[in-house]
Amino acid sequence: MSNYYEERATMIAARDLQEFVPFGRDHCKHHPNALNLQLRQLQPASELWSSDGAAGLVGSLQEVTIHEKQKESWQLRKGVSEIGEDVDYDEELYVAGNMVIWSKGSKSQALAVYKAFTVDSPVQQALWCDFIISQDKSEKAYSCKCLAH
Repeated sequence: MSNYYEERATMIAARDLQEFVPFGRDHCKHHPNALNLQLRQLQPASELWSSDGAAGLVGSLQEVTIHEKQKESWQLRKGVSEIGEDVDYDEELYVAGNMVIWSKGSKSQALAVYKAFTVDSPVQQALWCDFIISQDKSEKAYSCKCLAH
């Protein structure tokens, strides 16, 4: 008996690496509320002051935080096909400021915005949730998105 050890190695080669750019980032630039957000961020504090200055100062200090704000974040996942469908697709949940963009796309279809959300305060976290609701002994999963702001 001989101890013969055969090693197989798989090598993956990559060329022309490209940076991943989330789809939601570009959509946020063209979102109807994006201009209002940019103008609000650029508005000088002196314009916010009232005649006595106190209300404006309080208003401008509300925007100050000791925590570094997260600029943007995104999550990707494989989409779940409905019964009878044979479609594999990807979903992206993109968060920037007070906007959340939910987009879907597949190999045969380009990525497109499915839903966009805008809230009054910055979104702290957005995540995927699946709820199982049991009705008449048949369990059905309902997919939704959860926003914490």
